[in-house]
Amino acid sequence: MINKNLIKTAAAKPDTGFWNFLFFSRLNILSILSLLMFFFNFSLTDLISSSNPCFSEKSIQSERREKDETFKQKNSPLPDDLKAKFKGLKYYSPDSKYAVKATFTKNKKKVKVKIQASKKNDIRNMYIVGVLSFSISGVKLKLNAYSSGKNPSEPLFIPFTDKTSSNETYDAGRYLDINIKDSEISVCLDFNLCYNPYCAYNKKYSCPLVPKENNLNIEIKAGEKKYH
Repeated sequence: MINKNLIKTAAAKPDTGFWNFLFFSRLNILSILSLLMFFFNFSLTDLISSSNPCFSEKSIQSERREKDETFKQKNSPLPDDLKAKFKGLKYYSPDSKYAVKATFTKNKKKVKVKIQASKKNDIRNMYIVGVLSFSISGVKLKLNAYSSGKNPSEPLFIPFTDKTSSNETYDAGRYLDINIKDSEISVCLDFNLCYNPYCAYNKKYSCPLVPKENNLNIEIKAGEKKYH
């Protein structure tokens, strides 16, 4: 004879083994998916960096963190009233599109030029060392590379303006510094590393203005943005 009470008890109690199995299975699946997503993102970043020898997102982010730390220090170019409020500089997200190979054509003789700085009576003597030729999004571009002529090992100075100037980026333009060896013809030009002159943060500084030859007729949505 069947025990009715036993049937009722069995019906009232769910199969906990099955539900535990289902719960932990879902947890395992979610963990695996999270790991795959992390690995995919990490691999994608590495893949982009490795496919473009001029681009390294890790290096860009590291340099930006270091600069932010420097701007918190006493010798920061920020005015005292802004130092207390400083939370970091503003940047475009790193983009491999703006890290390009450029052909450097060195001048047979350095061309001496005078460059006006942001303060009226400040005129800088500089030399055009050569020309950088490159393309971004199929647009052919050129920039003059400058040197103070004081130190042969100093990085070349690349000031420029573009179609973001006075909108998203500093009105007077931005700068890039690059090291070029004497024998080098092909060099990396990474606009993700371009930065604002000190006069963008503080009017007490005087900074070289960008010569009209170094105005790029495209948007360079890379590097540092306006601070104010």
